[in-house]
Amino acid sequence: MTRHSFLIYANRSGSTLLSAQLSKRIDPDRLLVIPEFRLIEFLFELGDVKARQLKPSSMRSMVADDRQITANLGLRPEELMAVLRPTVGGGIAAKLEAILRAYMRRNSLPGEPEVVMWKWGDAATYVYAIKPVFPDARFVHVIRDGRGVVNSLLTTESPYFPGENLARGSTLYGAHHWKSSLRRNTRPRQAGLDLIDVRYHDLVRAPEEVCRVVGRFLGLEAEPVGEPAEPTFRVSATEQGIHPLVNESPVSERIAGWERELDPWRRYVVEHTAGPELEALGYEIGPTRVSRVKRIAWLTRAEIERFLGYSSWMLRRLRRYGARLVMRLLRLRVRAWLATRRTLGDS
Repeated sequence: MTRHSFLIYANRSGSTLLSAQLSKRIDPDRLLVIPEFRLIEFLFELGDVKARQLKPSSMRSMVADDRQITANLGLRPEELMAVLRPTVGGGIAAKLEAILRAYMRRNSLPGEPEVVMWKWGDAATYVYAIKPVFPDARFVHVIRDGRGVVNSLLTTESPYFPGENLARGSTLYGAHHWKSSLRRNTRPRQAGLDLIDVRYHDLVRAPEEVCRVVGRFLGLEAEPVGEPAEPTFRVSATEQGIHPLVNESPVSERIAGWERELDPWRRYVVEHTAGPELEALGYEIGPTRVSRVKRIAWLTRAEIERFLGYSSWMLRRLRRYGARLVMRLLRLRVRAWLATRRTLGDS
């Protein structure tokens, strides 16, 4: 019987690199990493009881709202509905197993994997909904220096909105995204589920060893195999532009690249916003050798940038997706924020 695990992360933390490395080094009949898609989040937002009550028309609406299914899973909406209809009356586990089988058929993957890993950055938000469905679920948390994350978010163009970076044009958004994800991703441990942290710099420097450690954590006792010719985890054509190096061997220059690229004022904003979290992880924060006036000016600039960036982000989504889908996405983000606040209250 396939066991379920979840890969959790802040965006641009190295989750795709880890997925690719695991795919190259562990046979797909032992571990299969599934690319991210929204439908899994929509299902766990409802919960298992309501998921059992879903009618085909409601499932079709949810599938239509997921813009990553075709790009990342390679499944057309009508293909996915064909496998979901027989699960009417079934819970989340039945629906995810149907999606897994459809994905495996689409990619000509034989057999049934020992472990499936769902690549879902926000899975920790729903850990108390996941636990009843998959009581033995395990979580792999990828952690990267927050300054590197923010730099990557600011310099990476969204594959779905040309001209817009993944930080929504805001240094503060990137810093808060990293900080809140870091806090929220401790929730599996608080829920009594197994959680392992993987550092980005360890992954880049020693990918084979990291894959071996992750494999053992997931209960795959045998040693990982050498790299097969065709990795099972593939970046879609839509998202290839934001992961151009994912199939190449990791190089150590990636680790500290942000130090050369991140503007001093942006670095200060990130360190001011997430300094305690950076230091708790062992990342060094250098002294700020600028005047108090300049620091206030930098923080003011960041607040203005965040307001303009968020306004632009909202208008773009409304134009492309309409109010219904935008409200669904905002509801998911509010739930993630509330999960972070609950985590803070428990700590």
